[in-house]
Amino acid sequence: GSLEVVDLPSPRPDEGQLVLDVLRCGICGSDLHAKDDADELTEVFAEGGYHDFVRSDIPVVMGHEFC
Repeated sequence: GSLEVVDLPSPRPDEGQLVLDVLRCGICGSDLHAKDDADELTEVFAEGGYHDFVRSDIPVVMGHEFC
């Protein structure tokens, strides 16, 4: 898969939640490994009972390294 920078609509928080205005974030090595090995890792995680891991056939928002 490829990595793209795109603008997405702002999320709407539910009651008791908030949305932070993040000015910068980045991707880290684990994001790149997930992108490159998503399907193989998905199978491994599914065998362990976790079925919501990244897959190459669906879009995903990466970037959990906040500045």
